[in-house]
Amino acid sequence: MRYFKAQEIAFKPYIIWASVEVFEEGDPLVLQEIEVPDLLYGVCPLKIVDGELVERTIPEMEAFEEEYLVSQRIVSESIKVKLLDNATFTYDGHVFPMNESARVLYQSFDKYRFGTIKRVMSTAGIYDLDVADIDLFLEEYYKVVEGTLMP
Repeated sequence: MRYFKAQEIAFKPYIIWASVEVFEEGDPLVLQEIEVPDLLYGVCPLKIVDGELVERTIPEMEAFEEEYLVSQRIVSESIKVKLLDNATFTYDGHVFPMNESARVLYQSFDKYRFGTIKRVMSTAGIYDLDVADIDLFLEEYYKVVEGTLMP
């Protein structure tokens, strides 16, 4: 049977567990391996109070849960941005990148339709997009954006 002793640290998960070579009966900070709790919302659901292990309160855990869910949403959104950065779309038989600078350019087309031609970089080189075809071009672009961002 293995035993672990709780050690308080100043940052998440706030408690780490160190293997104990010699078990001292009655030590309130020592648990059997099967009793050591899994992290919940990135923290140990136990804390040390007056030298003993106690369960964190419901409000504490609710606050950690909300913080965890926000951080998970941020991670999820950053993954989506990376997917967009590496994505491409096809229009008129040409493949167009969707990196950040390309996305800004494409979105500007919708607002600034002056002139007759918009010069766009495809993966094969310069492509001259007729301003009259911007809606069709953007339709293909937004299909990929929506497919990437929407669950």
